[in-house]
Amino acid sequence: MRIPRTLAIVLAGGQGSRMGALTDEQAKPALRVGGSYRLIDIALSNLANSHLSAVWVVEQYLPHSLNEHLSAGRPWDLDRTHDGLRTLTPFEGAEGEGFATGNSDTLWRQKELIAEFAPEIVLVLSADHLYTIDLLDVLDTHAAADAELTMVTTRLPQDASRHGVVRTGEGGIVEEFWYKPEDPPTDLVATEIFCFDAPALLEALKTLPERVGELQDWGDDLIPHFVERHRTVEHRLEGYWRDIGTLASYWAAHMHLLDGDGVTLDDPDWPIFSAQPQLLPARVRDGAAVSTSLLAQGSDVAGSVTRSVISPGAVVEAGAELVECVVLDGAHVGAGARLRGCLVQDDAQVPPGARLGDDDVVTLVGVDGTVAETTARE
Repeated sequence: MRIPRTLAIVLAGGQGSRMGALTDEQAKPALRVGGSYRLIDIALSNLANSHLSAVWVVEQYLPHSLNEHLSAGRPWDLDRTHDGLRTLTPFEGAEGEGFATGNSDTLWRQKELIAEFAPEIVLVLSADHLYTIDLLDVLDTHAAADAELTMVTTRLPQDASRHGVVRTGEGGIVEEFWYKPEDPPTDLVATEIFCFDAPALLEALKTLPERVGELQDWGDDLIPHFVERHRTVEHRLEGYWRDIGTLASYWAAHMHLLDGDGVTLDDPDWPIFSAQPQLLPARVRDGAAVSTSLLAQGSDVAGSVTRSVISPGAVVEAGAELVECVVLDGAHVGAGARLRGCLVQDDAQVPPGARLGDDDVVTLVGVDGTVAETTARE
């Protein structure tokens, strides 16, 4: 099949306010995943493996935390003369200036650039989800159904109320859509991967504000508009998918990864690309005990680490015990500390002998090595 002229827009501008102190100094898409990757690597690698090379990353909140990592697109073979990676930030001096208030508003502010690119298809992805998918299959579904919007859906029996919920009919037609309903009528949710017919999208971005006022989140305006007025179909994702929207979901995704039933990051036929730090391999010292864990390059472990992920540059001193923890870049866990179910913030200094965390909660450990926040596990 001929790949239509496709523009992929990766939305990476959100603040991630539900992630607590983890996003005080970096955008959520810059968060570590699996010790070695960043969250945005997932969307960019799915695009690269799907041979889609015109990729725009829309930034807003703390863009500097992403730009160094993006490396002009080099890790994903997107540093090219034609198409390739382009970063878009808020601007002044033309229509669309200022800061976006939601995903639909973000697209509205870029509508002139989208029209100038003249795509046939606009593929919109969020930068804070874990999954793998061949996006060419989504384009195939879109073309075969003669759709104007194809949304990727998945079954999510738990917490569907946090997402857009859909009901489909014969031929995968999306018949109804509810945005974050308190009592979801189905467990079928939109994964926030949307394949738009470009002319239909641009027309909607032009006319919708005239009817509803300033655009906000797409669940409030853009997606209901397409479901009501345009041919909208689903493309079903059967594999793992998780929205990293809370501390609990971030922690749980790492536990799934360790258990082998989470997102697949080591498939040689579908590699996850990233700008890796130039560090020595992980160091495991005499007396260390490590089981069912991931140790990233540059980490240094002398203590006991069980069902945990240790990120680059993190140190676990002798006598420390970690169970079901995610320790982020440069954190230092002192001798004799006991941590259970903890997310340890970048550069945190956990004092020797500290006792942090519990079996029933996820505990965020701040830079000062004390509890910054606790939340129930999912």
